[in-house]
Amino acid sequence: AKFGVIRAAVSTESYVLAVVAMVSAVIAAYLYLRIMVSMWLTEPDSSAAATTLSLPARVVLVVSVAVTLIVGVLPSFVLDVADSLTALAR
Repeated sequence: AKFGVIRAAVSTESYVLAVVAMVSAVIAAYLYLRIMVSMWLTEPDSSAAATTLSLPARVVLVVSVAVTLIVGVLPSFVLDVADSLTALAR
């Protein structure tokens, strides 16, 4: 998607926008790579203790994961429900 925006900016001769988009893409790639290196290539802190979640935190986590999966897997269902709810509100 970023490269499509950059290509469109170059085709309309918006070179400043294209350069800003490329620089931001490089910065984002560097930050994401740093996170991945820290996750997979460094030793974990041995003094870190396992955390347990309270019941309300578990409920919020489960609901958040469920909503994310439903919206990600069945976006047309969610859009249809939203469309019918807006029709009811009119």
